[in-house]
Formats: sequence, C-alpha cells, structure tokens
Amino acid sequence: MRGSPLLHTVVKPRSAIFFPGQGIEYPGMLSGLLKSHPSLTNDGLETLYKALKSDEVPDAFNQISGLLTTENPTPQDEKLIHRTSISQPAIMLSSIITLQLANKWAEMSVELKDERPRIIQETLSDCTFMFGHSLGQVIAYVSAGVISLLEGLKIVRERGLAMESAANDTLALMNAESASQFGMISVPIVGETVAQFVDKFTEKAKQLKDNNAIDKSSILDVALMNSPKQVVVSGHVAALETVLEEMKRRRTTKLPVRIPFHSSLLRSTEQRMRNVVSNAGIEYNWPPRKNIKIIENYSLNSIESVDGLKDSIVKGCWEPVNWVGAVDYLNEKENVSTWIGIGAGSSVSAGLVEATLGKRKGTVISIDPLKSTEGWRVITR
Repeated sequence: MRGSPLLHTVVKPRSAIFFPGQGIEYPGMLSGLLKSHPSLTNDGLETLYKALKSDEVPDAFNQISGLLTTENPTPQDEKLIHRTSISQPAIMLSSIITLQLANKWAEMSVELKDERPRIIQETLSDCTFMFGHSLGQVIAYVSAGVISLLEGLKIVRERGLAMESAANDTLALMNAESASQFGMISVPIVGETVAQFVDKFTEKAKQLKDNNAIDKSSILDVALMNSPKQVVVSGHVAALETVLEEMKRRRTTKLPVRIPFHSSLLRSTEQRMRNVVSNAGIEYNWPPRKNIKIIENYSLNSIESVDGLKDSIVKGCWEPVNWVGAVDYLNEKENVSTWIGIGAGSSVSAGLVEATLGKRKGTVISIDPLKSTEGWRVITR
C-alpha cells in the first residue's frame, strides 16, 4: 500500500523594518530636509511644537527644533544634542520623517527596474515585522500606527527626562571622583559566543562582590548585545573595569556617556514611566496596521496587546537590548531575509544586522535621507 505523501510547509521569505537608538544624533539632522522637503519637515516640527507645548522646560521646543535645523552648529550645540531628553525626541522625529519620505519615494519608484527601489517598495508596503534598538523600539510603535507621532514624542521626551533624573539623583549622592566613573564600556567578543561572555561576566561580578574585591552595591550589568563581536556593559565604571581586568579582557572602550543606559540603576524610572504610558490622554490604536508584528528587543516576544506595549516601553528603560537575539530569532524562526533600516544612523544598525547574520543569506538596506542634498539616500550594504 502506498503511503501518504509527506507534506512540507514552505514559509514565504519575510521582511523586517528596524530603527536606530540613541547615539547617532547630530546638530542639523533636519536642515537638509527642511530645504528639500519643507512641507513634510514643517509638519513634523509642528507636531514637535504641540508635544512640547506644556513641557516642564518652557523653551524646550525652541531648543530642540533649533538643534535639529541649524546649519552652523556651535561647539555647545555639538554637546547639547547628546543630552538624552533632547536626542530621543530628535531621533524619533527624524526617523518618522524619514519613513514618510521613504514611503513617498517608494511609491514614485514603482515603475523603476532597479532592484533597490523594488525591494524597498515591497518591504514598506508588505512588512511583516518591526523592531528597534533601545529608543528605536518606541519608534517602531509609532511607525506601526499604534501610537501617534504626537504621543510618541511626548513619551520619549519623558523617557529621556526620567533617565536623566535617575542618573542625577544617584550622582548627587556620590562624590566627584565616583561620579566620573559612572557609564558604559564596549567589549569586543573574540573566541566565544555572546551568551558565554554574559555568563562569565555575571559569574565573575558575583565572585568579586562575594570576596569584597568590589563594593557589593556596584551596578554591573550587560546592557547591549549588539553583535556576535560586541557587547556593552553598564554601571559603575571602576567596578566594571575591575571585572573585565579579572576576565583578562583587552581593548575595551569607555563610551562618552554619563548615564548607565539599560542598567538596573534606571529601574527608578518605573513609576514615572508607568504614569506616562497610562496617561488617559494617550490613545493606543490596536492592532498595529496591516497586523505588523513588533518584536520586543529584550524578551524577543511579539507584543500582543496594549498592556504588553505599555510594559515594554517602561521596562525598555533598564532591560538589556538583545539585538543579536532579535536578528537570530527573526532570521531562524520567522524566515526574515530582507531587512530595511530607517532613519539617521540606520547604517550603523544595519551593520549590526549584517554582523549577526554572518554568512547567512539576507538583503540589508538602510535608508538615511538626512545626509543628502536631495533629502534622501539609499545605502546598500
């Protein structure tokens, strides 16, 4: 008797759009777009004005919009743009304008035979997944239509202020010497997996605390798992350096930040952020447009409800970013083979996607319309 034929389920290749996090900001991020696409850019700035109209800093809109549109930045501008409460709304606004412009460009490119416009158009019109690096997670919620740009700007402005407040409250209790040792360190990964490094780091930190080699209250957290070749740790820098020295790690780099992002220190933002996302004035539109699935960058779970989204925004202040895990999951479990990065600095995030994919097949494109006199540019990596 002939047996039944085996049935094979073929999963259609899927696409994902991703957004960058903090660290890619620079003065004049919107200056080129303001010239080449004034209507689109001014609409975005008008939304920023409405978001900051009742801000705790009276001159917040003029400060942030000035930094975004300046053509002749001063040394002070170069420093100010990196302030967390300024850079986060700045990056969100520029990313969403980028997406709006990319959508328009893709529509106009429908007749072109070139591969890049075709891939971009198909991905933007039929994207399956979205995710983001840290702040980029919240930008993904706005891009998927779950939160309006207006409310998204309010949320990330408060997110930045909450992070600054958490760091300032801690620093106020520390002397100047200790304060200068508070931040993040980038660690190259060689000859082991990210998971193996995380286990070794966690074990060594516990051992040194138990032996009183470092203060038991020291914050020592793995913050960013960026690629198979790079991890960033966060907390008290002096203690972090002791752990890394004991692990015989070389060529580490102290990052130029004062706030230990994605560390347990920022758990103190929880109540403020829960109040923000529970604000009765915020309207959440669920489900996401076209049933896009948004992947949480620390748990790797798909967000399934408004309550899950709110919780993700709150915990995203201190939970580690598992970029490696997100890319691996989407590629191996969800068959994602096309990756589109949106926004200024998205080429950096695209590089991390490429590094994680390694020799696996995939098309990785970043769209950065803020570096071109034409107002858009597509970078194929």
